[in-house]
Amino acid sequence: MDGNTRGRLRHDAATGGQHMTATEAARAIDEAIGRGLHETGNLGAEIAFRVSPQGQPGSAASVSESGRCHRRRFLDAIGSAPTEPVTPEELLGFATGHAIEAIVISALQAAGVEVSWPCGSKRSHSDPPDVVIHVAACRPAIAGHVDALAAIDGASVVVEVKATNEVRFERVRLGDGTEGDEAQAMLYAWALRAGYIAEPAKGFDGSAVVGAVVVYVNRGARRGLRGWVVLPVEIDDDAVTDLIDGYASVAAWVAHHRETGELMPIPEDMAPHRFPCATAGERGTTTWCPHYSTCWRSMRI
Repeated sequence: MDGNTRGRLRHDAATGGQHMTATEAARAIDEAIGRGLHETGNLGAEIAFRVSPQGQPGSAASVSESGRCHRRRFLDAIGSAPTEPVTPEELLGFATGHAIEAIVISALQAAGVEVSWPCGSKRSHSDPPDVVIHVAACRPAIAGHVDALAAIDGASVVVEVKATNEVRFERVRLGDGTEGDEAQAMLYAWALRAGYIAEPAKGFDGSAVVGAVVVYVNRGARRGLRGWVVLPVEIDDDAVTDLIDGYASVAAWVAHHRETGELMPIPEDMAPHRFPCATAGERGTTTWCPHYSTCWRSMRI
């Protein structure tokens, strides 16, 4: 390299980057990732669906709420604003969850398992739902999107994929904290078998649905550690009746609130320091219910 070339490169390095240092660039990139996670179109729709108030008149209740605290579902339904802001880390968690779901589905297909969807193709939360359950005692309807259906020896099972951190993954391996996910998967399986399908794909046979599985994937998996666990979920008609009764109870409280302004009470089995109000994470972190301060005011631990 001759002297003129060296001089030109030094000049370009000094002027082309507007004298920005690597440290300053890193800070700008860090801030941009946080902003971008909030502004990403599909991810924004997912977050709006999961954690923003759903209290628009006539909006459907979500199947994914089936295992949630009734008080949280009530506050969502009346349009109560969440008191706990969604963090960029939570947004990143949702995004990686979608990526892991796609990886699991691809792995099943690579192993020769036939994967399908009730309406013919995969639908996101910004698309119309796969399942719409109309129950007289529960207005509006209960709706949701199935992760996938897998064909096993002539039968179909609902596949729900949940990406977890290492702390929750260990709890799941011990059989703890899976009730909400089981409820969601069971309700999907029951609804498909009962024919509550928005736009069934040609040839879809709901009677072939025998149950569901919840696939828990450890985001922090590394060599020597188990990366996933598959939980079977049988369809229990009595349990489904209880779930639908829960939706009806919330709907009744929403109607009562609109007439009187009274709030649904906090369930007796809830506590400010326990799941689902407060969830322990990795390295001593805690995730709060979006309505934590509405329920517990100054009782944050």
